[in-house]
Amino acid sequence: MSVRTFIFIFLVFPFTCIWGAGLISTNDAFYELNYNGNVRFVDTRDVKSYQSGHIADAVVIINSDLTETVNGVPGMAKPPQEIVNIFRENGIDRENRVIVYANGSSPNDYMYASRIIALLNYVKINDTYLMDGGFTKWVSENKGYEAGPEMASPSNLVYNGYDSNILVDLAYIEQNLYNDYVVFIDTRNINYFIGVDKDIRLYRHGHIPGAINIDASSLTKKINNYYVIISEQELADIIYETGYEDYQDIFEKTLITYCNTGVQASGGWFVFKYVYNHQDVSIYEGSMSEYSRSSLPLE
Repeated sequence: MSVRTFIFIFLVFPFTCIWGAGLISTNDAFYELNYNGNVRFVDTRDVKSYQSGHIADAVVIINSDLTETVNGVPGMAKPPQEIVNIFRENGIDRENRVIVYANGSSPNDYMYASRIIALLNYVKINDTYLMDGGFTKWVSENKGYEAGPEMASPSNLVYNGYDSNILVDLAYIEQNLYNDYVVFIDTRNINYFIGVDKDIRLYRHGHIPGAINIDASSLTKKINNYYVIISEQELADIIYETGYEDYQDIFEKTLITYCNTGVQASGGWFVFKYVYNHQDVSIYEGSMSEYSRSSLPLE
């Protein structure tokens, strides 16, 4: 147990029902911390930030812990058995409610927490939540934190296969390039989408044919000094701007999010799946770092 530097203010919260998985407020996360002995917090910031201050008993797991470079393509998920081993070593089990948080001080932070949630779900750990507003919001509300390293006791988590609906590969992309029932969502900024970037990770520049552009950073908004996920109506407005006169039409399709290395794509995946409750959404794992190396067409 690390040395605690708590500034706890004990508040009495009414019982709050939290269902399944999705987005959780800092107030509900605070309730879980104090009244649910089966909750686990995961901090997705860098180790230095974590050691400077983190939610009590949280463990730190970052994107690079769970990913690797495969055939020159960065950001690919490690084999699911290895991912399970990492979660087990950090005390996480399928019986836990897992609350994941990022810093919350920029519009991109939530993507890293979303990435960890995607990989938790990938190995069938599904009672998962992203804490809206991140650690910045938590601290601004004087909810207390501790500093220093944290040593978690390993859990009894075992490998139980993986969910093939979370990540799709290049073969899937090729098979569905011109499928009217599949919508590719490019979650990068507009410069990447139109191919005027100079990113050296990409062999070619542009986007998957027919893709629509929804920058994952546009899926958050700033309140005070932290960023939270936008509302369903605000997401509907963004979808409308991509050319869907009836934004609900997009939810009749299979959605595939992508970016360059899977992080931004995870942000889009999380919002569509857990804010808009659209279950038919996956992440193209290799994203443009892989696609740009192939001979498949670009726009």
